[in-house]
Amino acid sequence: MPDDEGTVLTASRSILALAGIRDRPFLRQVSVLVGGTAFAHALALAATPVLTRLYGPEEIGLLSLYVAFVALWSSFLSLRYESAVCIARAGWDVGALLILGGVLVLAMSLLGTAVLFLLGRHGVLGFDALPAWAAALCLPASLAWGAALLARAWQVRIRRFWLITHSVVTRSLLGILLSLAFGVLSFGAAGLLAAETLSVIVGMLILVLPLRPRIRTWVRRIPRRRILAVGGIYRRFPLHELPSTVLDKVAFALPVLLVTSLFDVAAAGLFGLAFRIVGAPAAQIGPALGDVFVSRYAELHRKGRYREGERLFRKTLSRLALAGLAPLVLFVALAPAAFPLVLGPAWGEAGAMAAWLSLWMYGLTVVSPLSRLLAVTQRQALKFTYDFSAIAASLGAFWLAQAYRLPPDAMVAVLSLLHFLAYGIYLAILLHVVRRAAKAEPVTSRRKD
Repeated sequence: MPDDEGTVLTASRSILALAGIRDRPFLRQVSVLVGGTAFAHALALAATPVLTRLYGPEEIGLLSLYVAFVALWSSFLSLRYESAVCIARAGWDVGALLILGGVLVLAMSLLGTAVLFLLGRHGVLGFDALPAWAAALCLPASLAWGAALLARAWQVRIRRFWLITHSVVTRSLLGILLSLAFGVLSFGAAGLLAAETLSVIVGMLILVLPLRPRIRTWVRRIPRRRILAVGGIYRRFPLHELPSTVLDKVAFALPVLLVTSLFDVAAAGLFGLAFRIVGAPAAQIGPALGDVFVSRYAELHRKGRYREGERLFRKTLSRLALAGLAPLVLFVALAPAAFPLVLGPAWGEAGAMAAWLSLWMYGLTVVSPLSRLLAVTQRQALKFTYDFSAIAASLGAFWLAQAYRLPPDAMVAVLSLLHFLAYGIYLAILLHVVRRAAKAEPVTSRRKD
């Protein structure tokens, strides 16, 4: 483990202790991920006032459109077979899953490039605002996203969390430096899109390169017939989790697309920046906590210790609920006044959006890290209820904004309230799953509380 892990542990230990985390192994694992991702978030926040003076709302809006598509398409890349890596019992099955996922990533990346080009050419959902060359950047970005998803799943399985942290921090730092450099050179939106793509590629390489010896071994020794058989064994992931994940990504991408369609690219830039700042703690720290939680929960599930899994779920839920309160209060109280002061006068409306978005992000922070237990329990079909609720929230906010001619900040307020309610539905589903699993555990195998 690298020397900088000690720094990460020291920086994050006191924060996690305040959240009630006392279990030493859990503390250490979460500290490695949370410390690094919090550092990456701090770097991004520190650079934002400079970036908002190098780039205007329209340029940030174009970046938001590009990221919305790449993030949405990333759900298709491996057909969600990466989620099966943590629960596969045999090592050779893990190799077969990663090989199958790699082939799918290549095919779906090529298809995604063509889809983005066609969306832009026909002006669907505002994608005609993107330059034609953005489709060319989509290919390497999608390949990198897909490879990183597969490699991250392997690192989670073997609990090599420090490497995930290294990838996150490096990607964040490189993205900031490239964006600043391209902004000084007046590259405009092209610089932002290129910086995003290049940082994703470098973050992916950090996760993938240590896997090269294993990949060569798996490719040589695992027959094609076995790869196809393993794909069939874990077919629930493309059949159930994939549609749910796509709907989830649609729910997140829709707001940017609908704001662009209803208003303009500049409004999408205001929304995109507010969403990125307010969502950074959830986007960075949430996956880190989720990685640790799913690693431990999957182990307990494989051993049939479902009641311990329920206790782990409830402890993690309470910690997340407590940890998410600080960002919520800070953004509600300070964002409207702080945004124009810190980011510049052009970004004043983004501050009002950020205050409302903090409620949505609180729900995301609390619920999203726990949601991967549906993959572990192979109950992915239950998530459809939440997915449709989230899409209905976005479409409902769009309809109300259009019908009552709401300004952008009022539309965001409605959007956030509806999405917060949708996360309440999601949490109820997760509670149902863990309770049912705990009740199914044989009495003789239960440990004393």
